[in-house]
Amino acid sequence: MNLHWIKKNTLKSDLIAVFLMALALFNSTNGVASLTPANCTKKTTFVGEHIELECNVTSRYSSLWKWNDERLFAGTTRTTYYQNIDIDEDKYSLKLNSVSILNDGTYLCLENGEKRIEYCLEVIFKQTRSIEGIALLASTTGTFFTP
Repeated sequence: MNLHWIKKNTLKSDLIAVFLMALALFNSTNGVASLTPANCTKKTTFVGEHIELECNVTSRYSSLWKWNDERLFAGTTRTTYYQNIDIDEDKYSLKLNSVSILNDGTYLCLENGEKRIEYCLEVIFKQTRSIEGIALLASTTGTFFTP
C-alpha cells in the first residue's frame, strides 16, 4: 500500500490535527492528559454531530466568542471563518454543525471584556463509526490515504 499525502490546508491546521490525534491516542491508552481549564463547562460530542453552546448576554453587540484564544465573532460579525461554525444572533449561541475532531478545544463567551461562560469541548469518535470518523478527519485536514 502506498501512502500519499495531499496537503490542502495550512500547516497550522495540519499540526493541530496531528496533535489532537496523538492526544486522542494517548487518552485511549489510559494515559492521563488534560489541557482543559478547571473552571470550564465540559461538553462532549461525537464527530459528525451538531452542538450549540449557549451564552447569556444582555447585549450581543458588546459580546464576543473565542475558540482557543482566536476570535470567532465580535458581536454578530464573523472575525474568523470556519465553515461549520455559525452564530444564532437571537440567542447569541455558537452553533457547530457536523463537528470534526478539529473543533475540540475551549470556547469562551465574553461580554464587555468579562467572561460569561467558558466551554471545554471534547470531540470523540463513535466506536461503531471509526472508519467514517477517520475519513472525516482526513477530509477536514486535507490528508488522504490511497492504496
